[in-house]
Amino acid sequence: MAQADNGGLEQDPLASCSDCPSDDSDISMGAETFARGYDCVSISSFPGERQGQEDTASLVSTATLVPECIYLPPSGYQLLPDQEIAQQKAALQSTNVRLEKVTQDKEALQEALRCSTEDCASQVKQLLDQIKGSEEILEGLQRSMSETQQKTSRQMAALTASFSRICQEVNLLNEENEKLRAFGSTGSPEEQTPAVQTSSVQRAAQFRQERLCIEIVTLQEELNAELAAKRDLEEQLQREKENHTEERATLSSFRTEMERMQEDRKQSELQLQESETQVQKLWESLGDQEKLLQAEQEEKASLQETLKQERNKMLRMQAELATSEDVQRDFVLLSQSLQVSLEKIRQAKSLEEVQDLLEGTRLKDVSQLRDT
Repeated sequence: MAQADNGGLEQDPLASCSDCPSDDSDISMGAETFARGYDCVSISSFPGERQGQEDTASLVSTATLVPECIYLPPSGYQLLPDQEIAQQKAALQSTNVRLEKVTQDKEALQEALRCSTEDCASQVKQLLDQIKGSEEILEGLQRSMSETQQKTSRQMAALTASFSRICQEVNLLNEENEKLRAFGSTGSPEEQTPAVQTSSVQRAAQFRQERLCIEIVTLQEELNAELAAKRDLEEQLQREKENHTEERATLSSFRTEMERMQEDRKQSELQLQESETQVQKLWESLGDQEKLLQAEQEEKASLQETLKQERNKMLRMQAELATSEDVQRDFVLLSQSLQVSLEKIRQAKSLEEVQDLLEGTRLKDVSQLRDT
């Protein structure tokens, strides 16, 4: 790339000069040298058959477009000296070197940023796991502490009850001892044998009292051990609380780094939006299904209403049928009664019997016919 740039500088020194406006004094000196070393010539003084050189052919061909008097530089003339061109090449090379260095620094910084981001994410994850474990340990210690407190309370209550019971027994033994002593001091010689028995009872009571005292001491030692274990648990709980506080402080310091990672949530948010769209479609489908269900329920209610009407109609028709059967049965009874009456009238021997029979056939209700 540097060689290509150098070739461009050799081919176009004017462009290089335009890029370096700080060397105006050198350019002006070169122009003065050019003016002193060459005469002013007219384009019209050139013979028509003379062919221009390769470097000046374009200028000769466009002579009608420029003023009549111009300076024609010789072939291979350079407006900038070789020293300045070398300086420009060196500056370009140093610029390329700086550009490559800056590019490498940028890539290194990007890699370091990526590594630091990954390290920060892993550290935050580890801290979260540690905090979760510490919270679980703290909960376990709190549960064990509460259980220990309950156990200690129960033991204290048992010790108190045992101590009160022992005190009562000791008092009873002391009272019995006093009674036995008083009885022994006032008794006759014949009563020495019961006194010996009383002394054995006293020794048994003393032995029992000593045993109870030993039991009290043992229970007190167990209580002291439980209290010491409770203090140890409280100290351990306090240390865990301090560690938990330190871990929370460390976590709060890493939260600023976590905020830079919020961009990773954009993909999840897009997926969430897609899921919400699917859920919305499902809700719409559910609404359509509910509408269909409501229509089916309405149709079912209509069918039930129709069934109810048909059932009422059937009951009404059954009632009418029962009424018709009753009427038919009553009509049969009436016809039978009339036939019997007619037969009796035929068999009547006198007009009075006929009248009596006619009076008997005057009925006001069908129930009278059934009774008859």
